[in-house]
Amino acid sequence: MKLKPDISAEAGTTGNEDGLNAAPSAALALDMPVDVRSFSLALLAVLAAIFVLRWASAIFIPLMLGVMISYALTPFVNLMHKWRIPRAIGAAILLLGLLGGAGSLVYSLRDDASKLIETLPDAAHKFYLTQLKDRGLLRALWRTCRKPPPNSNKSRKRPALLPPIPREG
Repeated sequence: MKLKPDISAEAGTTGNEDGLNAAPSAALALDMPVDVRSFSLALLAVLAAIFVLRWASAIFIPLMLGVMISYALTPFVNLMHKWRIPRAIGAAILLLGLLGGAGSLVYSLRDDASKLIETLPDAAHKFYLTQLKDRGLLRALWRTCRKPPPNSNKSRKRPALLPPIPREG
């Protein structure tokens, strides 16, 4: 990048009473050529940075989360510091309080979570059947499962793939 000051007679300069030129009145012209190599190098640098960040995401993500949490908790630590509690002890008290609160919340919700986990397979099956019924695919799927395949032995029974369809009414 070259800086070319434009100090020509046409551009004009301002003078003082001594007749000396104090400063040029025109702005500096920046000559910035666009080179294919510089664009390619910048693109490669961006791709390399993305690759390195993705490769090191196991380190950068927890690091960034820690920085964000520290910024979020700084006002509370500052408040404790105003109460004459040292910053390190205030931060430790705050973190222990947050971890204790989260632990007690998980402990109090453990029964509800275990009940939810037990009901998930039935709920997923009901959701699956509702989706099939809403799309009109349940009856078609049921008919294809009931038909014997061509050239099959009629004495052999096929296992039922779906439970019987409850009749509406």
